[in-house]
Amino acid sequence: QIGHINDILRKYDYIGVGRDDGKSKGEYCAIYYDSSKYTMIKHETIWLSGNPSEVSIGWDAALERICTYGYFEHKSSKQRIWIFNTHFDHIGRISRVQSSKLILDQINKLNGFSEPIVVMGDFNDLPNSLSIQILNKKLEGLTYEWYSNGNLRTKGMFKNGSGNGTWNQYWPNGQIKGSTTLVNGEPNGEAKVWYDNGVKQNEGIFDSGKREGDWIYWDRNGEFEKREYYESGRLIYTRTEEQNKTKSKRKEFFSLLFETVDMDEKFYVLSIGAIVNPLLISC
Repeated sequence: QIGHINDILRKYDYIGVGRDDGKSKGEYCAIYYDSSKYTMIKHETIWLSGNPSEVSIGWDAALERICTYGYFEHKSSKQRIWIFNTHFDHIGRISRVQSSKLILDQINKLNGFSEPIVVMGDFNDLPNSLSIQILNKKLEGLTYEWYSNGNLRTKGMFKNGSGNGTWNQYWPNGQIKGSTTLVNGEPNGEAKVWYDNGVKQNEGIFDSGKREGDWIYWDRNGEFEKREYYESGRLIYTRTEEQNKTKSKRKEFFSLLFETVDMDEKFYVLSIGAIVNPLLISC
């Protein structure tokens, strides 16, 4: 695979070694860079284990796991950046947690988090898992997650260890799935959800993590389905499309009624009003 990529990316160089022998055998966590634009200052591959400088399997992992990192300088701007590329174990939960700690420890030793850093790879874990939380508490900036087909799954921003700003989720087919504004990890602001065919499913407002005001829902064809009204996260009422039609008919009925009754017949209007009062209550 490395050979094939090398043949295609002619002007790119790469750093990295095979995890099985520290040379060319086994999986790489290679980092390719455009050598016409960047100078590679230093690089290294470490094993995600208690003995990171040697070929080894860490904790409860099923296989050797590695992290390759490089320090690069942009030739024109002279700006520098650290890139870390890794692949966590798919079996060992303890290994994934310890791997996050090991990478953060390595970053701290190298530059004390004082320069721009990109940490990327296959973490084999969920966004809310302990191994990912450990990374997010220390690292700030944009975070991305992809599906196995290469399409973007999640895009968001971490700051002060929590999600902040706009977070977008996507369907495997590339259509947007949801968009939410987060403040310190809590939904706060506009929220929208779409079906996988691109039709909006619902939208509403969060206030400090609680639903507030009107939330509108549509079916997959874009037809109105229902309206929910919330106060401080508590559902006050739900009105469906059928109820909307009934309400509209009642409005038409009373509008027609009062238009056709003469002002001299006020007594009859009051009488009719008393008779249909139960309908008014149920509106």
